[in-house]
Amino acid sequence: MMSVSEREGLAESKIGCNLGSVYVGALAYADDLVLFASTAFAMRKLLRICENYARDYSVVFSAKKVCMLVQTTEHLVDAGL
Repeated sequence: MMSVSEREGLAESKIGCNLGSVYVGALAYADDLVLFASTAFAMRKLLRICENYARDYSVVFSAKKVCMLVQTTEHLVDAGL
């Protein structure tokens, strides 16, 4: 089976952010997936792509492993979900 990013278009969506000079929208290793977005709206779009993939392929994402890191220009917030 193809990965979420290959099959459902995370890479093709062009939603993400720049890390230095590298454009990144999603990173995956084994069963871990990291999504990068520059706005809350963009993150919602990436999550919707993952949600559709999960529905179509009967994939379950573990809520126990979910966390979010939000960086603002003022301070860094670590928000565990």
